[in-house]
Amino acid sequence: PSRVKRSRTRLATREAIRLNTDLRNDSAMADNELMVANCQRQLGEYDSALESFQRTIEYFHSLNDQHLERRARIALADFYNSMFRDADALAIASDAATAARVFSDTGDSYRALTVVARSNHRLGRFDDELAALTDLARIDSQAYRGRDRVILLRSMMKASEGSGDQDKCDEIFNRWKGLAVSAGDTPSLAEAWYERGLYMQSLGRPDGAALALSQALGFAGKSGDAPLRANILSALGNLAYGAKRFEDARRHYVDALQLARTEDSFVLRTILVLAIVACDSKTGAESPGSAVPDLIKRCTAIAGECRQNGFSRGEALANFISGRLSEMADDPAAAMPFYRSAAGLHEQSPLQPETRDLNFVETYLRGEEAGWYDPLIRLSCGSGQVDSAFSDIERR
Repeated sequence: PSRVKRSRTRLATREAIRLNTDLRNDSAMADNELMVANCQRQLGEYDSALESFQRTIEYFHSLNDQHLERRARIALADFYNSMFRDADALAIASDAATAARVFSDTGDSYRALTVVARSNHRLGRFDDELAALTDLARIDSQAYRGRDRVILLRSMMKASEGSGDQDKCDEIFNRWKGLAVSAGDTPSLAEAWYERGLYMQSLGRPDGAALALSQALGFAGKSGDAPLRANILSALGNLAYGAKRFEDARRHYVDALQLARTEDSFVLRTILVLAIVACDSKTGAESPGSAVPDLIKRCTAIAGECRQNGFSRGEALANFISGRLSEMADDPAAAMPFYRSAAGLHEQSPLQPETRDLNFVETYLRGEEAGWYDPLIRLSCGSGQVDSAFSDIERR
């Protein structure tokens, strides 16, 4: 329905442009063009959207309307950011943020700096990201009464983690925790401890991670935040899986899945189901022969659901696990098509925004001590298929 509404909005806006053109060439026509560009973007018509954004900027420029031209440039920068053209997004958004600051335009400054921060993060420029986030936090506090405080603190923690600045991470965590406690904001306190747990895990400190995640789970339970509880339980499951405590991991994943089923999160639900299959394959590893056909059947069903929903990363993981299961049953010939399909899907997977829902993918591959192409290379070498092995090495 939303897609139909966007299509109708685009058609109505096109008619408005036609009528406005007949009456008078002014900023209203370019404003309508900007709306069309946003509709095209949401409908996935990216080439048309890019043309519309650029045409709108040129038109506002010809009218010498700096405010509207800047607004259109920020929209273009955001579009580039969503297309992972981060260098282009950063250049445009930085110029817009500078201009907005000169003209004391708080709204434009905030929108532009948001794109600057996101682009710097993906480009690995974490110090520059922190500088942009600091400016955003100041604007948020002064103009928006701390509306986005939690979002910005979370981003600051990620930027500090990326830069490897542990002291900065500790400082931000303590500030976040202190603000949440003073405001009696239990959901924010739960999220602070959750981020802390993930950070401890990234440092290879499982005991500290488990303690922080347990604290997070307690606060999330008090706040009744089901999605956050599902993510925390999933993270505890990943921690236990990495430590090869597969029964504990399975228990956490099952509890997380029960919560995830109450939310609209196909990705998390799918990953959790695959995590449970992986745990079952490990706990039944002593006698895999009888369990393998059922586990592969479960993976095949999940892969089919992922295909229908366009979740290629989930389909790739389902096929990879099926390959591992086939090898457990001493059937390398059956494993090869699964591995090849998994590697192909991995290559075709579009770049995705950072999401903790996919953390189990890396946890699983790390536990198998393998990348997407390693089993293909190993099996090709073992069967004397040298050309295939070299080809897969190049792909890797």
